[in-house]
Amino acid sequence: MTNHGSRREELLARAEADDADAMLAIAEVSDTADRGRWLLRAAQAGSEEGRRRLAQFRPTLEQAARGEDPDSQSVLGGILLAWEGNPAEAAVWFGKAVEFGNNEARRSLGYLYVEGAGVDRDLVKAEELFLAAAREGDVIAAHNLGVFYLDEEDGPRDVSEAVRWLRVAAEAGIDEAAAKLGDVLSDMDRDEEALHWYERAGDLGHVAAMMAAGSWHRDGIGTEENRVVAVKWFLKMLEFHNFEGVHEIFQLAPQMTDSELREGGRLAGRESEAEKIIQMCNSGAGHGATAGP
Repeated sequence: MTNHGSRREELLARAEADDADAMLAIAEVSDTADRGRWLLRAAQAGSEEGRRRLAQFRPTLEQAARGEDPDSQSVLGGILLAWEGNPAEAAVWFGKAVEFGNNEARRSLGYLYVEGAGVDRDLVKAEELFLAAAREGDVIAAHNLGVFYLDEEDGPRDVSEAVRWLRVAAEAGIDEAAAKLGDVLSDMDRDEEALHWYERAGDLGHVAAMMAAGSWHRDGIGTEENRVVAVKWFLKMLEFHNFEGVHEIFQLAPQMTDSELREGGRLAGRESEAEKIIQMCNSGAGHGATAGP
């Protein structure tokens, strides 16, 4: 792999972790549409420089959109919707991009039809747009479609179709889809499958799914009771500065050996935190604790 390729991958990883400086760096070496996307994300992340560059770049993006570049049309629609608060004008540009078969625009326009924002609310059109994008492999549209089929107010409730499309999105790595799929399967009493998707969502960084996975392993729902694995999931929540799982561990600790707690820490990659919990419990300081170690 070239140094240039490694540098770009590093910048992308930082940008996806909400590093606005990395977003701005990627924007400088991106094409017109992607530059607009990254500048918008930097502005939304609170970057003053991102806001300045976005304002400067907007005429260039609009020129590309008027030149019938569907990617630029879709990004311009996104800026009008998310940054400028103009859903009606956003719908116009999304509509133009949809004529070229742009999937990002399809799901964005579908969202506007669901919300009745900038357009008359039309669930039939929304479903058509989500389906068209999802069938062409847009996994965010697949997630949207799954949620659409679950909400009686926003769509025709169809749990089997919801499961189908949430699974597509979850298998593609959309953490919200995996967590939602776990919820739906849990409601259907398909606990073993539900736990699988909670764990998948947890692996993708979904904190609420980590809590669900830990609780289910603790209580033996969808699997055999396993306190060590429960501790693993509760400790992984610390990666996202969430200490709710630590409270759960303090409740479990009296029923566990120190070696079991250490194993849970090893599985989570949080050995030092597990050791601190052991020390607190052995000293009696962990009784009733609610904060992290």
